[in-house]
Amino acid sequence: LLYTIKFEGGMNRSLQHAGHDHPPHQLNEKEQKWLEEQETWRKEHEGHDVMHAEMLLILFGALFVSQILLILWKQKHARSYNVVSLTGLWVIPFLVSCYHGYWRFVGVWVLFTIVTSYVIKLARCKPLGGKTPRLVYKWFQFTYNASYGFGIMSYIIMMCVLFGLHLLFVESPEPFVDLCIVLFFYGGYFGVLGRDLSELCAEEMASTIGYYEKDSISSRSLEENICAVCGQSTASAKDASDAEPAYKLSCGHVYPFNAIILKFFTSIYVTV
Repeated sequence: LLYTIKFEGGMNRSLQHAGHDHPPHQLNEKEQKWLEEQETWRKEHEGHDVMHAEMLLILFGALFVSQILLILWKQKHARSYNVVSLTGLWVIPFLVSCYHGYWRFVGVWVLFTIVTSYVIKLARCKPLGGKTPRLVYKWFQFTYNASYGFGIMSYIIMMCVLFGLHLLFVESPEPFVDLCIVLFFYGGYFGVLGRDLSELCAEEMASTIGYYEKDSISSRSLEENICAVCGQSTASAKDASDAEPAYKLSCGHVYPFNAIILKFFTSIYVTV
């Protein structure tokens, strides 16, 4: 009943005003200027939707082709690919941080670069020092542990923010989110960089002191009781002239400690 009354009342009012002519709304100067600007903008951008679609297709095509070229480059010239990619990974973030003034990252990067450069220099020395493999292993093991720890801390902090535990300290979650992002970036960046550099150092040391050549078949002959990885004697530590201990694996092969380091120290970065 109420709906019927309202409907009929509205219809009656509409019929009463049907014969009246209302004057058109006069636009003021501000509204007229806004309409003119909108019309001008529409004419200037007419047909841009097609251009934007073409740009998107070109972007997808460029990404697809570039990935194919990178894969072919890595397959045909792996050494140059590794050098260029590692150099870009090492230098470009530093330059971007200097440009934008991210001095905290610049300081950490400089410290990491100084220590890593010294370790790489030791790994490339000929003849190789007896303690160099262990020193290289310890440094990259520390880099891996630190990167892994940063990743775990970042995950824990993010979970605490999602569950609202940050309210125990501050109301705004922004400081904790910023810390989470920083830890995640530091862990991922230095973890990947340390992994690539550890592979480079392992290859250099293996080709320097072992029966292995990077670019050709080794011309050295393997004598009895000599490790094929590091070139040291596989005799026990009591009989060997040096103090480097030797270990016998479950398969029966005997390797000095340096050889075990050279063989396995890059495998710890597989999970990064």
